[in-house]
Amino acid sequence: MRSKLLYIILLLVVACKETEVAQNKTTDTPLSLHLTLGNTSNVTTDVSNSNNYLIERPQYALS
Repeated sequence: MRSKLLYIILLLVVACKETEVAQNKTTDTPLSLHLTLGNTSNVTTDVSNSNNYLIERPQYALS
């Protein structure tokens, strides 16, 4: 009985070993919180690009 208890405790200690989970690090950082799902039309903040211009505000992003 005692050996079974020791075996169960040993098994729990080995089975409960912590594992590290690597976080997904991407090089693509969104321009703002509002563009988290992507920038499908490649909008820019360049004023010479008047047909595809991005206006960013803390409350919204407008293109």
